Amino acid sequence: MVTKHTNYLEVSVGLLEKDPREIFSILHEIGHVIVSSGGKNSKTMENIYRRMEEDENESGLSDEELGILLQDERDAWAEALKMARRIKKEKGV
Repeated sequence: MVTKHTNYLEVSVGLLEKDPREIFSILHEIGHVIVSSGGKNSKTMENIYRRMEEDENESGLSDEELGILLQDERDAWAEALKMARRIKKEKGV
């Protein structure tokens, strides 16, 4: 299980023992760290996530915020896939 907190990620690797495909969830969350370190929309994303945690309902987000959120998710998955391909190439796994 991967739990995203404002300043850190909490990862339980127990799921990897049950299903190695869970590595993609971990790589995705690491992707968020990579994307946010680029600085693009980082403050906006912090505000969006804070509002989502408080409200637990994305309907309160504007169309622009939803677009930023969706792009952030796509970017995080793109980074995850890059890392997975690199691991496969370097380690043959």
